[in-house]
Amino acid sequence: MKKILLSLALLVVAIAAQAQDDVAQGELNYIFDDETKTATVTQNRWWLDYGGGMGGQWHNTYEGDIVIPETVGVYTVVAIGESAFANLNSDSRSISSISISKTVKTIGNQAFRGCYNLKSITIPATLESIGNMVFNGSAIETLTISDGDTPLAIGESGSVVGTCLTFDGLKTVYVGRDITLSDYCLEWGGRSTFANAATITDVTYGPKVTKINASEFYRNEAIERVTFLMEEIEIPNNAFQQAKGLTTVVLPERVTAIGEEAFRDVPSLTSLTLPPTINTIAKDAFNGCKAIKEITIPATATSIGERAFHSSSLEKCIISDSEQPITINRNIFDGMDEGQLELYIGRPLTVDNQSKPNWDGARSLREITYGGSYSGMVAKEAYN
Repeated sequence: MKKILLSLALLVVAIAAQAQDDVAQGELNYIFDDETKTATVTQNRWWLDYGGGMGGQWHNTYEGDIVIPETVGVYTVVAIGESAFANLNSDSRSISSISISKTVKTIGNQAFRGCYNLKSITIPATLESIGNMVFNGSAIETLTISDGDTPLAIGESGSVVGTCLTFDGLKTVYVGRDITLSDYCLEWGGRSTFANAATITDVTYGPKVTKINASEFYRNEAIERVTFLMEEIEIPNNAFQQAKGLTTVVLPERVTAIGEEAFRDVPSLTSLTLPPTINTIAKDAFNGCKAIKEITIPATATSIGERAFHSSSLEKCIISDSEQPITINRNIFDGMDEGQLELYIGRPLTVDNQSKPNWDGARSLREITYGGSYSGMVAKEAYN
């Protein structure tokens, strides 16, 4: 395979008849592949020699507003190469905006590293993969991942520290499709899509997203609001665990499950409306939630796991009326203040470990009301 690195400025005469008039093609360099007739945007760099044997530095000359064209003559532009727009050695130059064409499929490692003038970027729906540390040291505040049906792959397997999306100032994100993370992102230190986004405050998931990754906002103390616009989602394990600044979560119409420790130790979340589609609330799901005062368990729920509301500030819990039984664990309300909770039970109830009365030792219970569909009271039910 023959690849040629050339400055497009030298090719303008050769391809002028085929060039697009509205694209400042002379500003970009490419690697051309003659076999596939494809092009990859690469650095436009030059070497500054200090002279006197003092060495020198590479500099990237790209700056201002950049447009990635769909074609360059007979070549289709399919990639943004490694460090293509990286701000080399803290140059004063830095791009301020970029428009990525729909033909681009990949963005290479560190492509926008150090772009401190780039405040926003839109990832087209056709882009398939993003490399490692692509936005490391950039000043991007707004990231838009356009709606699409094909998952966006982020990071490379077996790579060094710093994979996934790394930002220094990211605040607002729109996610329009599923994200697939590299092995490193999934396996090391609870990393997730936004693990390194320490300034992120607002994330919206679009209607085509079908899942979010476990530990999506684990220990992200800056996130304040998360909105789900799809019809159905499952909240995975540890999704918002220790997201201490989270105040608002807007769930879709259908949520099938709340995973283990999904909202554990989220002290600023004041309310959460559970849709009438939930089947399972897993163990420790709301453990340590200090601001939620009331919660209603939908009639569709069939189980509530261990310590689901342990050490929370719940004052009222309603288990909605239904003919369908629900299984819970005796210690779901442990760790709360004595006499703190008012409980309504509107359906048949099975409590794990029937060798003891249902609420033996549940000192948090102040009052229990049984609804019309409740059945199966055992001796000393409310014994404290």
